Amino acid sequence: MRALTVGCCYVPDLGQWWFYRAAAGQDQAERLAPTNELIQAEQSVLFALARRARAV
Repeated sequence: MRALTVGCCYVPDLGQWWFYRAAAGQDQAERLAPTNELIQAEQSVLFALARRARAV
C-alpha cells in the first residue's frame, strides 16, 4: 500500500478547518473532510488510498 500525505488547512469560505490531500498542493488541494468529522475523514483517506493502489 502506498502512503498518502494529509494536511490541514482553514477554508475561509466555509469557516472550517479541513483535512486535504497534501500531495496535490494547496492550489489544487483535494479536500477530504472537515477536521471535526473524524469518521468521514478516515473513510475519505482510506478511499483515497484504495484509489491510489488501484492506479498502480
